[in-house]
Amino acid sequence: MAITLFNPQNRPIEKSFQDSIEKWTNQLDLVVTVGGDGTILGAANNFDQPILPLRSSSHCLRCSPITNLDVIFEQIVNHQIEPTSFSKLFTTIDNQQIDVLNEFNIHTQNPQSALRFIYRFNQQAYSEEIIGDGLVIATPFGSTGYFKSITQTIFCQGIGIAFNNPTKPQTNQIINDNSVIEIKITRGPAILCGDNHFQKIIDQPIIHIAKSTKTANIYLL
Repeated sequence: MAITLFNPQNRPIEKSFQDSIEKWTNQLDLVVTVGGDGTILGAANNFDQPILPLRSSSHCLRCSPITNLDVIFEQIVNHQIEPTSFSKLFTTIDNQQIDVLNEFNIHTQNPQSALRFIYRFNQQAYSEEIIGDGLVIATPFGSTGYFKSITQTIFCQGIGIAFNNPTKPQTNQIINDNSVIEIKITRGPAILCGDNHFQKIIDQPIIHIAKSTKTANIYLL
């Protein structure tokens, strides 16, 4: 049992916060992040413990404006506040499972050439061929990011599918979270990005994306 400080950018933190972490470290098992949304994603990818985000970014929507860390730690120990469990998505590339908290982004590798693909979910009929920059498959947690930039909306349940700059109007979708999404690249090359920790040129023509059995537990204060 210990408190892990996750501060990959070595951002400055107050001495009182450091003192509080040392004081409570033997009573709590969690990860304290110092940074923005990307730091939360990094912690969710690297740790299984619950995450307590500290604000160190003017753009982070999930970071807590905490002034007294001792009070927060005491409330956590006494179960006065509990973490929220957020679902992840996964895919398998080259026999490696990739899990994400925010989204998968399938994007044309060459900005001078559009991506062509078809997709379906739950073994339904394939869509017509879509031409564009790609698509984003997002979780509710990730819907405040790239998904919102495309759709101007967020969602609280399900899996979101947003089409990035298609040549013809496409209906962005929010589908049941037990769905299996199948994307077939008909003309690439394409790059698959997973949050901020995975990027690979796709060699396989078909990608399956579904809800992962893994979750991220985050204190939202």
